[in-house]
Amino acid sequence: MTAVIYLRVSTASQGDSGLGLEAQLAATQRFCQSHQLTPEAVHQDTASGADTDRPGLNQALVDAKRLRCPLVVSKLDRLSRDLAYCALLLKRAEVRVVDLNGTQDQLVLQIMAAVAERERELISQRTKAALAAKKARGERVGSSREFMMKIGKRGVKRQQEIRDAWALRNVKALEVVDGMSHRAAARQLNDLGVPAMKGGQWSHHTVKASRERLAGLPTAAE
Repeated sequence: MTAVIYLRVSTASQGDSGLGLEAQLAATQRFCQSHQLTPEAVHQDTASGADTDRPGLNQALVDAKRLRCPLVVSKLDRLSRDLAYCALLLKRAEVRVVDLNGTQDQLVLQIMAAVAERERELISQRTKAALAAKKARGERVGSSREFMMKIGKRGVKRQQEIRDAWALRNVKALEVVDGMSHRAAARQLNDLGVPAMKGGQWSHHTVKASRERLAGLPTAAE
């Protein structure tokens, strides 16, 4: 069976370095090999995940339809960070997502698409707020990319951002199992194929920790 591979990076510097694209290509090729898929075409874009007009993606969709084969991406947000557009793409092509173990479960894909869109919104909000605060202090404001690189080098609130990203990644997933006990929710999420942090399996501990962070206060112990 054949497949079409799609790769995307957000910035020109990522595209020029090739590092982001190389990692995605390696991951998608390993997936194809392990699932007996033969890549017939590889397409790529250097564009925002919110951009709905990408030459590489458009051609990848055309090829996938022509060859009647899956479209393989390393992560769902490489396809799009816009929920509505992502839902449209999922109807136009059979999408296999490497970090979701190639699941074709539409519920799982819709959950992860919603999380990707929310992540994009929060990143934009945090960047704008940080730049506004810097400007208010009378400091020179460069590009948002330059500013975020400086923050990254200083390691400002890095651990907090990681924990928040973990909770955010799971917010939509937890809505699906709302009302279940921690253990029952973990079993349900694992059965659906929704990955926990770092792509691992859910346990009642990870469900409890995510719920506590999202609620902002401790949940009742089981």
